[in-house]
Amino acid sequence: MHRPHAEPPKAVPPRGKHGCDRLDNFEEALTRHIPASDITFSFQIPHGKLEMSRLFQFMVGVLTLDIEHTNEVAVGTDPTLSMVITMGYNNVPDGNGEWELLYQVNETRKLSCFLEGEEDGYGEYYDCDPLALFELSSVHHKHYLVNIRLPIEDENLQEINQDIGSIKDLHIVEIHQTGGFTIIWLTMKSVFFPLVLGMMIFFQRRVNQLERAPLLMEKTILSLAIVMTFVNFPLEWLTLAFEIPAMLLISDIRQGACYAMLFSFWIIFIGEHMMDSVRRNSLKAYWQQTMAIGVACTGLLVFDLAERGSQLVNPFYSIWNSQQGSKLAMGFIILAAVCVCLYFCFLLFMVLCLFRNLRMKSVAFNSMPKNRKNYYQGLLYRFRFFMIFTLFSAVMTVVFFVLSQVNEVYNWHLDNEDQPQLHYTSGFFTGVYGLWNVYVLAVLFLYSPSHKDEPLLRQVDQSDGSQVEFEMTEATTSRPTVAASMAHPGATAPEVYQLLGKNAGD
Repeated sequence: MHRPHAEPPKAVPPRGKHGCDRLDNFEEALTRHIPASDITFSFQIPHGKLEMSRLFQFMVGVLTLDIEHTNEVAVGTDPTLSMVITMGYNNVPDGNGEWELLYQVNETRKLSCFLEGEEDGYGEYYDCDPLALFELSSVHHKHYLVNIRLPIEDENLQEINQDIGSIKDLHIVEIHQTGGFTIIWLTMKSVFFPLVLGMMIFFQRRVNQLERAPLLMEKTILSLAIVMTFVNFPLEWLTLAFEIPAMLLISDIRQGACYAMLFSFWIIFIGEHMMDSVRRNSLKAYWQQTMAIGVACTGLLVFDLAERGSQLVNPFYSIWNSQQGSKLAMGFIILAAVCVCLYFCFLLFMVLCLFRNLRMKSVAFNSMPKNRKNYYQGLLYRFRFFMIFTLFSAVMTVVFFVLSQVNEVYNWHLDNEDQPQLHYTSGFFTGVYGLWNVYVLAVLFLYSPSHKDEPLLRQVDQSDGSQVEFEMTEATTSRPTVAASMAHPGATAPEVYQLLGKNAGD
């Protein structure tokens, strides 16, 4: 379509009473002596009488080009596409009202095009990689409009767009989150938020009732519950009434905090049950692991802030659009995926060591009376089951993290046609989120301080008519027995209590 270049910048629809002079093809522009800088490609989102919904949450635009190969105009060796982009919106039914200006930017994109047929074949079309055009973090309006001009001179009268070939048409592929998924997602958050919050308050009250200071395990569990409550808070409901451009950034920060807390918690959780000679119950014992997790998550946060923060001002910005930015993003993503895989290997090693220690120390059960032996074996069986559940949660979290990073690479960096792709469904996404909440609820419930174990133990001892010494230590190591710990609540707890994350005073 034709819009005189002298007019002030505004959003021009492709049709309707506010539309501009329509061109059917470029030959008509040449006949009418219309310069290339005055030709505007106009896209209305969505088409026709359809309307966007606030349930869509975000909107991504991908630009594709139809470039014809001719002997007169060919694509250069390193072509750069320079664009003047205008975005507008309105909320009038059918989109026939006046359009309000939303953004006006100048952007460049590197083209990656190749010709499948003969290089001297006239009329063939280049195969060009899709270009990331924009990403809106909020879909607050019913209709959006995107105008793109391809000027031949910049503000300094320097020639541009001279090596991009003969462009015949532009296309925008719009991607958004479905409204049905948004409803399911917000429903899950609205259900899990009060559940985790209530269990966290219950856990905190039980810890405060103790006559001792909270253990590291209890502090870590409470921190995990706080972070999960922060993640579960259904802030997205506000987007149905208010425009929140930073919603994607907030979501990424919350998800990153969840990753950091889960990875730290699993290290501390397994470490506190190792039953070795290392002095624990202190964060200093895990400073190396927690520092590594903190540095990695901080790096990812800075990377995310650089892109999402810039998109708050200019949604057409993408770190993948420059060669240096693309390499930096690729490096960050590969490094993050490798670090997560190494973390899982280390976590698996810790679990195997823990199971080995349990197997070695469970030999002491053979010298116990039957009732007492059954009681402690039941504790160990339940603990092993919960540890397997912990390892399963870690596996699903690592898989989800790696798939999300790989999907980011394939979406914006690699050729979608020539490279294999990995996809995960919304069911997997909501399943992992639900798994996190179920795991946190289980930890809060199972590790809340209780006074019911001591009477049960005494009943077991009395039914046996004896008090059997239970030393789950090496032959050269001296530890208090169960009987001694029960007689003196202030004494050091035996390791069977350590399986529950409690001491004899609990």
